[in-house]
Amino acid sequence: MASFQLRQFHFFKRESLEDLPEAFKQPELLLCSNGGDLMFIADSDGSIHIVNRSFIVRSFVATSEVPGTRITQMLHIHETRTLLTIEENVSTASSRPTIKLWPVDKLLRQTDVQPVTVKYQLPSSTPHPLTAVAATPSISQIALGFAGGHIVLIRGNIAKSKSTKQRTLHVAPEPVTNLHFIADDTGTSTTLFATTTAQTLAFDTSGSKSDPSILEERGCGIGCSLVNDEDELIVARDEAIYVYTTEGRGPCFAFDAPKVLLRRFRHYLLLATAAPSTMAPTMDRSRDDDDGLHLDSADSR
Repeated sequence: MASFQLRQFHFFKRESLEDLPEAFKQPELLLCSNGGDLMFIADSDGSIHIVNRSFIVRSFVATSEVPGTRITQMLHIHETRTLLTIEENVSTASSRPTIKLWPVDKLLRQTDVQPVTVKYQLPSSTPHPLTAVAATPSISQIALGFAGGHIVLIRGNIAKSKSTKQRTLHVAPEPVTNLHFIADDTGTSTTLFATTTAQTLAFDTSGSKSDPSILEERGCGIGCSLVNDEDELIVARDEAIYVYTTEGRGPCFAFDAPKVLLRRFRHYLLLATAAPSTMAPTMDRSRDDDDGLHLDSADSR
């Protein structure tokens, strides 16, 4: 049997940045989302900092003044230059998440910008944390996933908070971990990929049908899936990276390490692991701990 030896190639150079803006020095930065030439950072005080390539920062307060209120989810919708935020009171278990839509261009030019608050009903009388959110490029559909297993679809003129309808697509016995929309070339057919801790699913959200296609009886953790430019669902599990289409599972490649985060950079997959992988070398290790950061070319699968 032929033996193979993995080799490490250095395509990236690390550069230390000095004199970073104060936004990067906050005591507790909670979330980060990129938007092309912009970076959005949310801190524990309820502020969001918009950072451009020149590290010029514009900040605004995104939450209410109620103590314990924080931004728990943040999503930049590139096509409409809109920032979607989820606001929750983390000091109480009965908190109702608040969904807000912020116009990014106005945030860069004006002060005291008012967001659109998305109206919706909680899917059950027992409150559960909101664990996943997705939106179509036109913001005509927003999907919400909850720790109680509910997947809720909101449709309509959401950006103007008019004529919206809501329905529960699915109720799983386990928490929802990730949601992703894709659309066909005509834009008339929309699919929602969903993962729970135990399943990988696909829903046709174009019509009234809500029965899911079960792509696999295995799920993944929060932050361990994404959709690539080919509208394929990429799922990171501890033993391997899997590729799915709406028809089912496709290729996979072995990569044995506990995965905690999956992201994209151009045609690369960025993987954060809770322990160093035995299958591939880490790109860089700046601390003597058990965490690993890996960059893999998505084109070489």
